Amino acid sequence: MKKAARWIFLTIFMIEAVLLLPGLVAPEIATVLMALLVGTAIVLVLVIFIPVFSAVRRRLKDGDSISVAVQHEMKEILPKPVLVAVRSEIGLWAAFYRTLRRKKDCPSTATELKYGREYRVMGWVLCAIAPIEILAIGLLGNYYISNGTVRIVIWVVSIYSLLWMVGMLLSTIVYPHYVTPTEMVFRYGNYQTIVIRNDWVTNVTVMNRDRIKTKSIEINDDLMSLNDMRKTNILLTFGSEQHPIVNGEPFAQPIRRFSFWTDEPGKALSLIKEHLTKGEGHQAPSRQ
Repeated sequence: MKKAARWIFLTIFMIEAVLLLPGLVAPEIATVLMALLVGTAIVLVLVIFIPVFSAVRRRLKDGDSISVAVQHEMKEILPKPVLVAVRSEIGLWAAFYRTLRRKKDCPSTATELKYGREYRVMGWVLCAIAPIEILAIGLLGNYYISNGTVRIVIWVVSIYSLLWMVGMLLSTIVYPHYVTPTEMVFRYGNYQTIVIRNDWVTNVTVMNRDRIKTKSIEINDDLMSLNDMRKTNILLTFGSEQHPIVNGEPFAQPIRRFSFWTDEPGKALSLIKEHLTKGEGHQAPSRQ
């Protein structure tokens, strides 16, 4: 049922898109079909999504972030591109919520490691310039575009884009890396969450690397890199091949090394070494 729902929703979306095109369907027929589609969507939400939302709440109580919980529980319902968009959207608004509450997604027993400083500097500069650009685009739209609906859409999209950018920047603050006695969690805002058990790691070193690809997660042979502005500066080496937990799921390809970026490499080095020593013999809780 869950897997069938993804195609049902895509079909509904395509039909609605056709019905919205003027002249293709008689207005009275389009109205009836739209009502049927909306009714079908409501039934699907009641039958499928309410149990899923309950499962998401349970995962949140177990310590997963909202974006990871959504991805894990809705992966069989939504097509992957839609799932990525929904997960990112929820994570961004959760970042605003956590910022207002001054509550980071980090356990009280953990020690956080900051990252994303260069990214935030560039982002806040763009956010400072963005209102001027939005005002200019809005004024040009008012002058050259006579359709009021189009002008409103331009304003809404422009303002939403600014909020989206601010949410991305805030997510690098409220979703920090952190280290506990049993595991290490590394983030790329609300988009990527990677969990590595302390007892996997045999060595940690400071090693600056410039990456070529723009992907947040890059795989080169047995090395997984979580990039920040295409750079990493800490390298973890495992005693054997392992499958890190990426966004709530075991990563398919085994790896033996993991690199990431932190704004505090010295602190990260001493902290991880300290926890590796203290955590010998401990087992991390399962996140599968």
